[in-house]
This record gives sequence, structure tokens and C-alpha cells, in this order.
Amino acid sequence: MKKINPTVILILVLFSTFGCKEEPSVLKVFVRDQTGKELNKGSVIVNVANDANYPKTVKFSEKSQTESGSHFAVFNLDGFFATQRATYGDTVRDGYLKIYARYLEFESDTSVRVTFKTTSVQTVYINTNLKK
Repeated sequence: MKKINPTVILILVLFSTFGCKEEPSVLKVFVRDQTGKELNKGSVIVNVANDANYPKTVKFSEKSQTESGSHFAVFNLDGFFATQRATYGDTVRDGYLKIYARYLEFESDTSVRVTFKTTSVQTVYINTNLKK
């Protein structure tokens, strides 16, 4: 009878423990001024919602507030994609969201395409030279 190499067993255990983790679906939103510089006074409020221009996107809304100095917000989209895939089928890999950002009295918005089990990144530019 052949002996099983302990190294092979260790590799199999490590692979099954660490190699099969699923990546989360994440949206990371950066907020910058019109020149691309970070906003440095106070926090930024970021809202993410389903984009009405894309009818095959389920209703979704989430709000986050950045800390002063970081000026990015992170949204976990696993719940969004669970609903999206349950509604439109497991083959759905993308969704379309609208991002609304508010800094002091200034606001801006943009659209983003997010992908299942991927970190999507989008930057929102706020023109701080325009007064309401």
C-alpha cells in the first residue's frame, strides 16, 4: 500500500480552505472636485440607487457618509446582486446604478456599471465653483 505524502494533504487542505473564497461585490466611490483634487473640508454624503434608465436593474438604495479626509465610500452589493440574479436569472453579471454625491452645498451625480463578484470603482466630480 502506498503512503500519501503529507505535503500533498497540506496543499489540498490549504486550497480547499483558502482557494475557494468568493469575492464580494463591492462599489468604491471616490469624490473629487472639478480639478481632480480631494475635497478636504468635512464629509461627503454619497447615495447609490438603481438607475431608472436601465429597466433590468432591481430597486436599490443605500447611503454612506465619508470621513473627513478619506472622501471615498464603499458599498457592499452582495444583497443587490442576490436580488438582481433572483429576479433576472443567475446569468446576470452586471447592474447599473446612479451615484449622487453631496459636499457642503454642492451636488453631482453619475452612473456606474457594477459587476457581480468584482470591485467596481467610480469617481464623482463635484464642481465647487458653481453656486446654487
